[in-house]
Amino acid sequence: MDVHLISIGFAKAKVRKLYPLYAITMLAFVPMMFVQGLLPGKSLLMNLGGIVAKGVLCAPLVQSAFGMTRLSHAFNGVCWFLSTLVLIYLMSPWLMVRVAKMRRIGLALLGVPVLVAVLQTILAAVDARVSFLDDLAYGSPYMRVWFVIYGMVLGRVIFAWRKRNHVPAWLPRAEIAAAMLCIGWFFLRNTFVGMGAAGGALRLVDVALCAGLLFTLSFERGCVSRLLERPRFMRLGHLAMYIYLIHYLLRMYWEPVVMKRLLGNQAGVYGDVIGIVSVVLIVALTMLLSIAWDRYRRTRQVAGGA
Repeated sequence: MDVHLISIGFAKAKVRKLYPLYAITMLAFVPMMFVQGLLPGKSLLMNLGGIVAKGVLCAPLVQSAFGMTRLSHAFNGVCWFLSTLVLIYLMSPWLMVRVAKMRRIGLALLGVPVLVAVLQTILAAVDARVSFLDDLAYGSPYMRVWFVIYGMVLGRVIFAWRKRNHVPAWLPRAEIAAAMLCIGWFFLRNTFVGMGAAGGALRLVDVALCAGLLFTLSFERGCVSRLLERPRFMRLGHLAMYIYLIHYLLRMYWEPVVMKRLLGNQAGVYGDVIGIVSVVLIVALTMLLSIAWDRYRRTRQVAGGA
């Protein structure tokens, strides 16, 4: 069977449910590009030309391959992630075949995180020195694909443990510890983001903590995995990408359209109170729109099946 055909089918299946919302959020951001002056052209014709040119790259979801934020963030600023996923999805079946043939899986388990840290350092240096590149080290598939490869390597280890029914007694406690460490690191990590030299080390910690969490959760023996298996968490996971695509658009429109028009110069007077209210309202609107979109999709699927 042709692995390339499998790759294309795999990618189509993964993005089919996301693409309509992606297109809507991308188009909805076009007016904001004019409002905030995000377009380089001075004339309307040049601005429209820039939108069309960027749309040619963003519509097929290949913009993250170019390593430039002005392309990957051209419309909805978080859509670089979906673009990166699509490009990696296309490669994943081919990569799975290669990982399945690895003989020294233990060496790969230790070596890939180090390779990720080295690549982070190299790509960050390229971003800093090459003027037309600035998104290789963060959002590009060239960096992110190594996390996927490591997940595949880790999957082989997990499969071997499960096949032997080898489940250590310490796994339930390790599950809690891994979850707490990941939560703590989530809040602590941004403290070091501004330290350019620490990029490789940050990636190394990212991979180690994520691997520990995935490994412990995969055996489904602790209270954290049982919590995540509850219907509400499963439902939240289903909505996650909708939430991701919608929230950024609301954030970008909130301050210039809602805040400035309602409060004007008074917005800064209320400070933190306005900030808290804004976060609550944006989260609430994001959830409502995500649920409404999911229900719309389900209705369309039922109507189409009928």
